[in-house]
Amino acid sequence: MIRYSGYRVDVIRGGAIWGGLRCTAPPRIDMNADAAITRSLSLTCAADANVRWLTDSLRPVLYLDGEPYSLGVFYPVSCREQVTETGEVLMNVEAYDRAYLLSQSRTETRLHFAAGTGYLAAVDSLLIASGISLRQIIQTSAVLQTAREDWDIGTSRLDIVNQFLSEINYTNLWFDGTGWARSSPMVTPSAVNSQHTYGGPGREMRKIRRSATRETDSFGVANVYIVICDNPDYPLPMQAVSVNDSPLSALSTLQLGKRIVQVVKLDNIASAAALQTYADNLRMQSIMRGQVVEFESPLYPDHGCRDVITLNHPEYGGIWQECGWTMTLGVDGTMTHRVERVVLV
Repeated sequence: MIRYSGYRVDVIRGGAIWGGLRCTAPPRIDMNADAAITRSLSLTCAADANVRWLTDSLRPVLYLDGEPYSLGVFYPVSCREQVTETGEVLMNVEAYDRAYLLSQSRTETRLHFAAGTGYLAAVDSLLIASGISLRQIIQTSAVLQTAREDWDIGTSRLDIVNQFLSEINYTNLWFDGTGWARSSPMVTPSAVNSQHTYGGPGREMRKIRRSATRETDSFGVANVYIVICDNPDYPLPMQAVSVNDSPLSALSTLQLGKRIVQVVKLDNIASAAALQTYADNLRMQSIMRGQVVEFESPLYPDHGCRDVITLNHPEYGGIWQECGWTMTLGVDGTMTHRVERVVLV
């Protein structure tokens, strides 16, 4: 059983530990998978005039069984002084992970990427221009099909990176506990790619709360997806079709006895195969609906973004995907998980 022993919050300056903060309340780390900047840090600490709040970064470190685990690298975006009744000066700090650097890094000229440039080479150039050198992104041979100058001056590099990643059917960029940029091909959550197990002989579950109920609603939900990429710079228009004809899905063409079509138009895509994958992902997303619940557990530092989780529970057993989590550090620190059940409708 994991025993919790403590935490610290490092102040990072010039890539090295400069010092630490004296927190007066347990810090909180939040992950929201739907946000452009997925991780945030909230803390209250004793004011320190030597901390450079505009340029230093913060790194909370969790200790479990004496082993240190980094929980992210964060940049203060809001620092508010507070004077207590006893005269102590405190600092209330809100900070964001390294995606903040990308969101604040904006183009000053019109960017140009030549046809044939590797998608990940383009992404790398944007990360490096934003001061981000640590990245772990699953490799692909996909290249830009045409020369690109899509973006107005002043566009956030985070927006451009995520646009490129979407064109090769990768997840949006996120940053892990060690501060590395991460992205990988989108996959359908299943038992095969489950990363954590809670309940039963696995990790402990506590205080399960239902926050939503599952609905089966055919209004506005397509079962045929037609995706078109009609770019005048491409040799020919491309089209992909993906049909939900699963006999297990209540919204399929077989079950409803009719075809409900949705047409999606894209300006750019990596290839005809990527266009088909894009259409297939739309189909899978449309038929995956979930009940959302929250549960508490002891602190576990190995959670990322949209992790796939197996729950062993008489009512909530099955495969879930984590849409968010919160860690509250401290002697009695806990982790709250927000997960969505993966089901066919």
